[in-house]
Amino acid sequence: MWDPIDSGEVLIRQLIRMKIANAMADDLKKVTKQEVLDSIEQSGFLEVGGYHVSSSLIDSIKSQRMSDSIEVVLASTELHWMTMGKSNGNTKQQLPISLTKLNLAEDQLAQLNVHPINDVKFWMQQEVTISPLLLRETKQALLS
Repeated sequence: MWDPIDSGEVLIRQLIRMKIANAMADDLKKVTKQEVLDSIEQSGFLEVGGYHVSSSLIDSIKSQRMSDSIEVVLASTELHWMTMGKSNGNTKQQLPISLTKLNLAEDQLAQLNVHPINDVKFWMQQEVTISPLLLRETKQALLS
């Protein structure tokens, strides 16, 4: 998993913030959160970065929390969790707070391989960017 998001609600908030920031940069006028929400209701989608996210998909994403299903996933597979950003080397601190609060059992923790990647979050960049560090770490995880 590449820098997975635990809370769908947080993701949608981030997308709305990106929409507001892009609108302000393009038009040099202030756009409010309510205006973006009204636009979603009228058009049936949120356009962010050239992609249309339907309002039904937005509603579905909002209700999702990875911590609700992570135990089921760990029971059936070994999970490689790639986290992007500044790393202090402590992999436990790289996990979302919601997962650290779950107090996973030792056998579940053994199935969870956290890979801190000291690189920028490429999807947060304005231009298309590739992270060679993420690709290298992913390849190593898949080959192991």
